[in-house]
Amino acid sequence: MKASLRMPANLQKMLEDLNELERSQIDDIAGDMLDAGAEVALAGMQRRVRVRTSKLKDHLKRSEIKRDGNVSFVEIGLINAPAEVVRYGTVNEFGSSSVKAQSYVRATMNEDKGKIYRAMKARLKARGIE
Repeated sequence: MKASLRMPANLQKMLEDLNELERSQIDDIAGDMLDAGAEVALAGMQRRVRVRTSKLKDHLKRSEIKRDGNVSFVEIGLINAPAEVVRYGTVNEFGSSSVKAQSYVRATMNEDKGKIYRAMKARLKARGIE
């Protein structure tokens, strides 16, 4: 169970429009922005996740920045978690016949979307790009 955070199309276009920057600089900036967004998303998931034994919360992580062509992304959630933890997390997220859903991934990505994007944009502004 994990979520994937992609560079928002409008911010990606802004980066691509900055043709005076070298490609490596654009990748570096995109990675920095995704780092900021991933930290906000991870904190939101950790804040919302149901805690009984803390196993689930302890396994919430974020991946390194990944690239697929010109698209940069980061995964946030149960990264490389044991199967039992993933099962438990899936039941918590979506519920079952005997357990009510307590979303922590979808809720974070929906409710904290503005915070995530603001954190990403702040990193861009910190580099002097608006």
